[in-house]
Order: sequence, then C-alpha cells, then structure tokens
Amino acid sequence: MESLNVVSRCGCGCASVDFRLLGAGEIAEVVADAIGETSSGEEVDVLVFGLNGRITGLEIVGYSDSPADLPIASTVRRQMGFDDQRQ
Repeated sequence: MESLNVVSRCGCGCASVDFRLLGAGEIAEVVADAIGETSSGEEVDVLVFGLNGRITGLEIVGYSDSPADLPIASTVRRQMGFDDQRQ
C-alpha cells in the first residue's frame, strides 16, 4: 500500500501541501476539484493535483483574508461540472 508524505507546505500558512516536488519541466494537472467548509464556516476550494497517475499535491483555496484551513471531511463535495471541463 502506498502512502502520501508531505514534502513541503505553502508559505502563506494555508493548509496546502505538496506530496512530491516537481522536476524541471514537469507540470501537474488538477485531477479532482471539490468544495468544503472549514470548522469556522468558511467555504474553501479543494484541488488535488497529479502527474503520471500519482497525487502530487493538495491545494486549499480560501477567499477570506486569513490562510485557509482544511475543510471538515464530511462537508467536502464534488464541484459540479468538473468532469465536463476535463473532457
């Protein structure tokens, strides 16, 4: 069983992390897009990035002035239309 290990965190203080540092010329793509709610009630975007079939990062995007926290897992739901955008 494979596991994910955090290799770097976002410098702004939000909950975004990288599981793999990309090499020169490598570009990860969004493989999943969701919305969730933090414990403070803030709605955040949850983006999962991948490359070559492996997850490379998790980006948490908030829209307030403070760095975004992780959402409560039970509140995370798929972005409507994401699969349509990938085709």
